[in-house]
Amino acid sequence: MESVKEWDHCKFLSCSVLPVQVACNCRCSFCFSHSSISSLKHQKRLLHKIDVNEYYAWAVENGAQRLVITGGGEPLLDVKEVLRLVGIGSDYFDEITCFTNGTYLTKEIASQLYDRGLTYLCYSRHHYDDDMNNTLMGKSAPLLHQFMEAASLLSVRAVCVMTKNYIDNKEKVEQYIQALEEYGVSEFTFKHTYVAYEQSIFSGSSQNNWAQNNQIEFDPFEGQGTIIGELPWGPKIRKITNRQVCYYYEPDPEWEKRNKLCRSSNLLSNGKVYASLENQQSLLYQLQASSVPLSQKT
Repeated sequence: MESVKEWDHCKFLSCSVLPVQVACNCRCSFCFSHSSISSLKHQKRLLHKIDVNEYYAWAVENGAQRLVITGGGEPLLDVKEVLRLVGIGSDYFDEITCFTNGTYLTKEIASQLYDRGLTYLCYSRHHYDDDMNNTLMGKSAPLLHQFMEAASLLSVRAVCVMTKNYIDNKEKVEQYIQALEEYGVSEFTFKHTYVAYEQSIFSGSSQNNWAQNNQIEFDPFEGQGTIIGELPWGPKIRKITNRQVCYYYEPDPEWEKRNKLCRSSNLLSNGKVYASLENQQSLLYQLQASSVPLSQKT
């Protein structure tokens, strides 16, 4: 499998799969997927015909310790494929998560994900107030109590993108945490408003411009609690009383190339594997599809 030289020998922290290319029921103004390779025109979706065992084994061999089902779009628009990916992934990874805005989650789906080996859901929600959250994400985003009821026995990690006039100071961060703690959530990731790096072909997108104009970029937990982990490019994971919190920001592709370490490998729905979702030159290889859809692992 031939790789672009500048991405050769990179290691990965996570193994990501994007089962949905761009489709989503929400309309987040800052959506990173519109500043990603996944938003470009691709071949037809092939993932349901691809044996991902090869990809998972390769990712583990190259350092990945966690499987992430993400987008691209809303992964649970293709529940059957997500269940297949998680089920196979349980043979390779002890930690498996799926990002979701929660709209299509039901108790039945949550139970199936749990049975297949999902460790926790990453719940994308960007304000503690339902009305404010819907203003930012779109009216189709679920109410907080509806999502938490559907999540049932699954552990939930809340993921909030901080933006101006929404979650933009320490007081609102605390209100967000308290609102979700009422439902038993104890793990929180607050992300800075991601802006594409200078050389990115997506730097001029409307979503990137919105993110740039509404960017919030500060660690609301600085100096608090006990640091229990740190990512190589800087984000710290802290324990504050019974809460696990992290102020997260992405490494840019230049950092990843320079350090030969990427946050994740990325399998798109067309079977192509990239080291970076911002750099088309980071294509590592193409997985081949079978002539018929693969049966779902049970």
